Amino acid sequence: MKFHIHHHEKLDGRALWLYSEKERTYNITNDLEPLEKANQPFKKIHPLRDEPVYFNPSRNIRTLAPPPEYNPLAAVQINGHPGEIPVEDFEVAIFQNRWPGLSNVSSEFKKDTSAYGTCEVVVYTPNPLGSLADLSISNIILLLNALSDRFEKIMDDNNISYVLPFENRGDFVGTSLPHPHGQIYAFGDLPPNIERQMENAKKNNVFSSLIKNIKTELIVAETEHTLTFCPEFSRYPYETWILPKVHHSKPSEMTDDEINDISNAIKAQVKFFDNIFNSPMPYVLWHAFSARNYSQYWPYHIQFWPLQRGDDKMKYLASVEQITGLFLVDVMPADAAKHIRDFHRKNVV
Repeated sequence: MKFHIHHHEKLDGRALWLYSEKERTYNITNDLEPLEKANQPFKKIHPLRDEPVYFNPSRNIRTLAPPPEYNPLAAVQINGHPGEIPVEDFEVAIFQNRWPGLSNVSSEFKKDTSAYGTCEVVVYTPNPLGSLADLSISNIILLLNALSDRFEKIMDDNNISYVLPFENRGDFVGTSLPHPHGQIYAFGDLPPNIERQMENAKKNNVFSSLIKNIKTELIVAETEHTLTFCPEFSRYPYETWILPKVHHSKPSEMTDDEINDISNAIKAQVKFFDNIFNSPMPYVLWHAFSARNYSQYWPYHIQFWPLQRGDDKMKYLASVEQITGLFLVDVMPADAAKHIRDFHRKNVV
């Protein structure tokens, strides 16, 4: 899919990228004024865990659940309230975060103190309501191509080790703005947990094994190009992975049929999360790109980590999970897969 990118520099110098299926012009409206003062993120190394902890007190003043008329992710009309996306309409917008947890202002990456990286906000649609399931397939394809483009551009910086696009969905997960959106965090440090997963994928050929040896009862849906399933090692209730059958390091490498398949799978899965219980299910969505130097072992795929196991029954990450990193799971993966399959049979996407 061909797409167009329009770059705009905001009043405070942050970048805004507007993605569209076809080239278009934008009428720039009311942008947000620069912050008077912003602290620079920094890090400390936890001596027992041997991993970085990032600090930025400026994030304490970031916008939290404003009234609709002050939604900073909405398109901004002429003479309207200023926002992060100062245009009257857009398709997909990505901009550098006003309150980043990481910072790329340092030209020299210092392993001991630098919280080097970048933080971006990914706005799926100008519509302040709904979810990924409400987007058209062409909009989802555009979104995947936008994420792929940002991944490529960010990784041009050799100081970046890992790019993490994700979505926090729902108050329970900590979403500060209800407008459908995700984020991108790019790290100078390779997170130890990510490094461990990359190394295991390299040593054990994990993804090929998953496709070859998947048990039928774990499969949610299968097409010519895509496998959707609940892993037998799921850590979350209704945890679901969407895995292309052909190894690609990013969506931009996929054929039209492949990216169409994965977009349909995303839409179907989020529709399940939107409707299966008495309110939309909170989840973490991980667009799982590879870390630097691991692309031949780690294919791009999607993981959904839901945090609800029934009507009004949430999955709390309590003492055992947080202290040990080991998970206790209440919903059997095969039961979750059957529940999702049954839903799809009754509901055409």
